[in-house]
Parts: sequence; structure tokens; C-alpha cells
Amino acid sequence: MQALTEMTLDEYLAVLEWPAERVEWMDGRAWAMSGSTARHAAVTVNVLGHLVAALRGTGCRAINGDQRVNIDLAGSWLYPDAGVVCGDFVYAENDRHSITNPTVLIEVLSPSTRDFDQGAKFDCYRRLASLQHYVLVDPETRHVIHLARQAGGWFRLDIEEGAVDLSGVGIQIPLDAIYADLDAV
Repeated sequence: MQALTEMTLDEYLAVLEWPAERVEWMDGRAWAMSGSTARHAAVTVNVLGHLVAALRGTGCRAINGDQRVNIDLAGSWLYPDAGVVCGDFVYAENDRHSITNPTVLIEVLSPSTRDFDQGAKFDCYRRLASLQHYVLVDPETRHVIHLARQAGGWFRLDIEEGAVDLSGVGIQIPLDAIYADLDAV
């Protein structure tokens, strides 16, 4: 990931009215998000497909990688690969395209963003009062990191079998669903 240029927040938001690519904003810099591999895309689609079906009728909705999330306390605008919003979407005051109330955020890891997703990006995301689950999926190996908010802070669970239990949402994501049909990619 490479910083494009320094710009003001107003300039950044103006550029995003017609974005040609996903651009994240953190620490006063705009960051271009590169395209993904076929395997990354397939895992993301598997996760989204399961979320859409499992959430139907629950009052929660899946979001995809086009949905920008504003973390006002961190001064950041970021794009998760997938996520869940329960109840009505709450939009940022100064940006009608960015939500501020995800319950679950999911990142499918890639070599270029792995450290960022596990470090600085999580540091921003966890400032969201609504966020209950942060899930990191390794598309190359059957391994998921599930960070869940609990009374004492964030609890990390490394999962290689079974399912990711999104207790705050009332659903699970089986690893078999995440890693289904990847032989051809």
C-alpha cells in the first residue's frame, strides 16, 4: 500500500464522489487500495454469501467492500472487505457515503495489507463503539483470527476448524463456508 498524496479531508471527500478505486484515509494521507487476487475475491464472496443468507430477517445487513466506514475518533475513512450493520445505517455527518455503526468488520488478508489490517486498521476500528467483532481471514491457509469485544477489552481467538461465532449478531460463519470451492482459484 502506498500513500498517494497529502491532501485535506475536504479534498479527499471530493475525490471520493466519483472514485475510480477504493482510497482509504488515515493520518492525513490518502491510501490507494490495490486490486485483489482471485482467491482473495473468492473468499470474500464466500463470506458475503453466507452473511447475506444468515442475516435475512434478523434486522442486520451485510456490507461489502464498497461500503466506506468513518471512524471519527481516529479521523479515518476505511473500506473493510465485508461487515455487518444491525439496525439502521448511521452515516457520518460530513460524508453521506460513510457509515459509523458497523457491528462486525471482516478483512481478508493479503501480503501487502496483512500488517496494516492487524495493526493500524484494527487500532482505528476498535474505537467504534458499535463494533463487537473484527474478523481477519487468511485466504491462503485455513486460519481465521476473531477479535471479539468483551467487558474487559478485546479477546483474540485463532480458529482453524469449526466456525466464527458472531454472538452479538446471533450467527456463525462456518470455516467450511469461508473456504468452500477454492480448488479452481
